[in-house]
Amino acid sequence: FAPFLFISLIISFHVDNRESFCHSTDLSCQYCSLSLRKDIKEVVKHSKICNLGGINPTCAIYRYMCPLCSYSTQQSSSMVRHIRKHVREKPYPCSVCNMSFTQNAHLQRHNIRVHTKEKPYSCSFCAYKSNDGSNLKKHVQTKHGILDT
Repeated sequence: FAPFLFISLIISFHVDNRESFCHSTDLSCQYCSLSLRKDIKEVVKHSKICNLGGINPTCAIYRYMCPLCSYSTQQSSSMVRHIRKHVREKPYPCSVCNMSFTQNAHLQRHNIRVHTKEKPYSCSFCAYKSNDGSNLKKHVQTKHGILDT
């Protein structure tokens, strides 16, 4: 199988068999009574999201469930990105070195951090610049004593 074909087959299998395969068991959400798989972790995760609405909870039904682990999502694009991790598909190669990535955003971040001198993250309190937002956050916390940036 080509990895992309594998991903397409998994998603189409899920969409075709969603009612009979994924939601035909005896565990239910305590807020909306949706029947979920017999995996208690899935019921707990769904119930937490379903209860976010407070008094009038809105049910967030997961349309796509990974057949290889307990991951589930409402978006097919998120499932495609997730499945790439299982099949180790990395369709975004770096043009400078031999690294490849599962997402274009990861490739872009790699290029900024590794191959360019660009430092797009600037400290508001001094001249410090970084190519990584988390490094800037640590800088502001340690050098300027500001905990929430």
